[in-house]
Amino acid sequence: MTRTSTRLLAAGGAVVLTALAAAPATAATVVSRADANALTVSIAGNGQGTGTAGATYDGQESRTGETQPSPSPFSQDFVDLGVLTQQATAGDGFSAACAGVAGAGGGIVQIGDGSCLTPGDTVTGSLSSVDLAGLGLEPPEQLPLPDGLGALLDTLGDGRGQLDGILRDALGQVDEAVGPLGLTLRFDAIEGRCRVDGGSPSGTASLANAALVLSGGGRDVKVVDIPANPAPNTEVTTDLSEVVALVLDAASTQLREGLDEATGPLADAIDPVRDQIVAQVRSNLDGQLEPLRDTLLSVTLNEQSRPTSDSIRVSALHAQVLPAAAGAVGASLADVRVGNANCGPADRVPTEAAPAPAPKQAVPELPTAVSAGVEGPATTTLSARLAQAAPLTGVALAGLLIAIAGVLGVRRHLG
Repeated sequence: MTRTSTRLLAAGGAVVLTALAAAPATAATVVSRADANALTVSIAGNGQGTGTAGATYDGQESRTGETQPSPSPFSQDFVDLGVLTQQATAGDGFSAACAGVAGAGGGIVQIGDGSCLTPGDTVTGSLSSVDLAGLGLEPPEQLPLPDGLGALLDTLGDGRGQLDGILRDALGQVDEAVGPLGLTLRFDAIEGRCRVDGGSPSGTASLANAALVLSGGGRDVKVVDIPANPAPNTEVTTDLSEVVALVLDAASTQLREGLDEATGPLADAIDPVRDQIVAQVRSNLDGQLEPLRDTLLSVTLNEQSRPTSDSIRVSALHAQVLPAAAGAVGASLADVRVGNANCGPADRVPTEAAPAPAPKQAVPELPTAVSAGVEGPATTTLSARLAQAAPLTGVALAGLLIAIAGVLGVRRHLG
């Protein structure tokens, strides 16, 4: 056998033996995951957020993202953002997340079964501005006049036109009189939490000293009463009746001041029925303010959804200025989510089943008789058993010979 053929045989034998010894590799599979986001704000289509902190488990836990993000992206819309946290963890059969915001002086607690924040000073976040000029407040085209006033105004030539001009000018100053109306979110701490353990998802939320407030005219009007520990998917009702009353009071004041400026015969005509004129215009404005009263806001607390049976998504607070209402009252669109936590799925790493024990082979029996060529019962002899094992023995022997040839080839090459 030449050296070249010997080396080829040796190499082939090594490949065969390596292939037989190699076990199939299995890629690690993520079985549990969770992620958290402290705050996401979209105002007039411009979205800002704190990013996401996540955790996965595939036999080992891996974590990504910032757990204490900077509040700097919200400097224009939110003030006094003291502490933001977004934490997630995942393990064998469980995952958990906690996220939220607290004011200055608040603290962070490492994620566990409870809260991950302690409240701080009050945070004030500007969500939207309401432009009363966008409402188009105006006197009715056919204002019902008190008895006798219409005929009296007709005697003044353009008396009706002069009165309409006074009313329009007065209502045009309501926005300035009330001042800018701003919708703000105030709270000491808001956080959302979730957990999946043993295939069972759960979620909670807490809101410390939280309120939605509409400010204007030197007054702060609480428009949403927010409970501290709301049940899942709690929809709160916004009450803007006080805001409507604030606007109507300002309109009435402007109307009276405008009517007081009337002079000459017009002043004499409207003075006895001035209060009735103001009441008629106010009643008409009340209908124009209907969108501000009823449909400006949608607020859901402890918002929860379950994409699968073993996963859950939680937002501690989800507030929206509804698009239809925004157009009606001249408000900027806003969508705010605070304390967002997502958990699941959370499975266990599969364990490899122990190989089944090899069947126990019986010890071959030695023959007790030698066949003389006469037919009789079939008897398994030792030589027959050796013949049955010959193929396997041949394979093993061939492998051994290949290995020996390789060794001899190496020795000859070295010699």
